Amino acid sequence: MLERKHKPIEPLEGKIAQILNDRELVINRGSKDGVESGMKFKIVENLIILDPDTDAQLGSIERENIRVKVIDVQPAFSIAHTYQTYQTTGTLKLFSRTLGQMTAPSVTMVRRIRTSDYPLLRKS
Repeated sequence: MLERKHKPIEPLEGKIAQILNDRELVINRGSKDGVESGMKFKIVENLIILDPDTDAQLGSIERENIRVKVIDVQPAFSIAHTYQTYQTTGTLKLFSRTLGQMTAPSVTMVRRIRTSDYPLLRKS
């Protein structure tokens, strides 16, 4: 028989208090709420699904927008930044007959925050 030594971790939810720039944001949870430096959160958006005929609410779905990692913790808030990366394709098309299609090196980019997003945060 297996025994649980630790109780399950409850999800820690918060909201974006302020977007500092396209890589950093402030969440309204801090050390008094259990946030620690290095914690990762996923920013999610709750989409309400409406019936196109009646406009009645059919339900809702949650979609992840981006993930952030806490870099500075204060008692009532924390600063987090994006950390996920992606590779660019590396192909450029030029409008020159002599050069045709050229290949550029692929580049690793860090995902950025869309400033129009203002959804809930959930600890990942």
